Amino acid sequence: MKQVLQNTGVLKSSPLKTRGIYVILMVLMITIVIINLDAAWFDDMPVTLKQPDGTIIRALQTGDEFHNWAHDRNGYTIVRDPNTGYWSWARESLSNIGASIENKGRTKEQERKEACM
Repeated sequence: MKQVLQNTGVLKSSPLKTRGIYVILMVLMITIVIINLDAAWFDDMPVTLKQPDGTIIRALQTGDEFHNWAHDRNGYTIVRDPNTGYWSWARESLSNIGASIENKGRTKEQERKEACM
């Protein structure tokens, strides 16, 4: 049988060489797939944020599905105050970013009226 294969021009390769070729091909295919994976990044996607009092705020959102943030058209970050639930501009401190006292979408006049009530 060995002579017949040699006479027909068919070469029999060893199982180790075949396995090595498959491993190399699999590594290349996995590498190509991983390189093409990318998070769904978006810039300045319009979103509407709703305040607890029903006020609607138009904002923009930037980021991907894992790390994203809301901001206004000037690039100022908008965060939700965990105590009041209102969206407001972010205030940076040395340790973290928190909500500022000014609520986004509310004027100073509205805040004064609420304080007097």
